[in-house]
Amino acid sequence: MTHSEPRYIWIAIALLLVISSFFVVLIVPYTLHNILFYTANTAMIQTPKLVLYMYGISMGIMAIACFVMYLNQKKLWKFALPLFIAGMAGIALGTDHYKVVTYDEIKFSKPWSFTEESYKWDEVEQIITEKSEDKSVRWQVKMFFKDGEELVFVRDRNFNNSHSNFYSAAKINKVPYKGIND
Repeated sequence: MTHSEPRYIWIAIALLLVISSFFVVLIVPYTLHNILFYTANTAMIQTPKLVLYMYGISMGIMAIACFVMYLNQKKLWKFALPLFIAGMAGIALGTDHYKVVTYDEIKFSKPWSFTEESYKWDEVEQIITEKSEDKSVRWQVKMFFKDGEELVFVRDRNFNNSHSNFYSAAKINKVPYKGIND
């Protein structure tokens, strides 16, 4: 039985990844973004919904890699290792997709990239609240920059909790803000 014991470790890790993925997806992205980007000057941080999918799919890929190792760790490790690395890369890409509004600037990273874009408030042309294209929420807030770039915030429960800070940052920097009732 000593020859088959490492095999069961792989299936245990795969099961642990599958079961814990539900909790990880709901807690870890928000917590990591707050740890990485929150300062005393932060008005709000929004974790896009795509990040949750990226985390879930990545954890599923890592679980599949562990299951492949369970099937035959001596022959299939060359297939499992790239799968596991792809899963870790997906989590890293998900962690690096965010929207941060401070009282000085707006920083965000687009999906599937490790680059950060940053704008000062004087580069913001206007902010408009309108009906959302996403059926799960009613409103979205669009921020238009002078260079033509556009940043969309989903006005979900988390955004509404930080809306007063977001609105204050816009008003302090004299950016036109069209709300729901305007």
